[in-house]
Amino acid sequence: ISSPNLKDNLQGIYVKTNWVVKILIDMTSNNITSNEDLQVISKIETGSYTMDHMSRVLLEFISFCRFYNDYIDDGKYKKIRVEFSEKYEIFYKKKLGLSTITTEVVFQNGLRRIDTAEELPLFGVGALLYDIGKVIDINYHDGDAEFEKNIVHKHVLNGYNMIIKSKFYPFAIALMAAFHHEYYGNKDSYNFTNALLSKYTHKKLSEDKVRYFISYDENNFINREALSFFPCKMLEILDVYDALVFKRQKDTIEALKIMKKEFIAKQLKIDPVLFRIFLEYKLSCGYITQDQLTIIDSIKF
Repeated sequence: ISSPNLKDNLQGIYVKTNWVVKILIDMTSNNITSNEDLQVISKIETGSYTMDHMSRVLLEFISFCRFYNDYIDDGKYKKIRVEFSEKYEIFYKKKLGLSTITTEVVFQNGLRRIDTAEELPLFGVGALLYDIGKVIDINYHDGDAEFEKNIVHKHVLNGYNMIIKSKFYPFAIALMAAFHHEYYGNKDSYNFTNALLSKYTHKKLSEDKVRYFISYDENNFINREALSFFPCKMLEILDVYDALVFKRQKDTIEALKIMKKEFIAKQLKIDPVLFRIFLEYKLSCGYITQDQLTIIDSIKF
């Protein structure tokens, strides 16, 4: 932003932003997911907690997406399909009131990999900018002031509006800024979904025709066929995890236990299937053991 060719040049900033994210994606192309490599995340220091948080989540997001694709490519998701009715269905049951829930109901048309040529760079920019709305109240977000709901909730609207008004970024990136606290419409959700989407589509929207929990297609989310847009559900997990570890100073095991108990077992907020894959990711990075994964995975109430 301070360089002469980018100052007051929104298009230049957009181009450079995409370039930076693509470099980071290329750096993870060799499946770098070791504990040692990812320690760089904890060393990020910009002088702003908010910017540190956004930077960490971006790096973790790209790495997790890479792992997620390997998980799909290796066929490991098939075990989730086999165990779905026994281990996962219980968490989804109360939301849509459907008699039968399968992985194809949770993920519209089933689990699939992220396209690394088109989707990953797009989602990566969204993961960089998802909390950009906090810069408007940066002193509050970087400080230790008491919780103020209006300021906290406003950051998603600020981010959405900033991205829309720039006129360069694809709409999917604005969606990631607006709905990374969507939590499946839980009472702790920011509850802006129908209002924002109705304004965008110029139609009154409701959840009456929702048939899926997650869609990889932003249009199916915009039209309310699905409750959520896939990269937003990935961001929810990483956003909560980073806040627990770096703001509340929880260790990895404690943070993951809190997430499973408070954000899945007690109330459906983050996605149970994606969280299970996240546990596998943390296992592969060396942050937890197989025994610890089993304990966390067994939490149901």
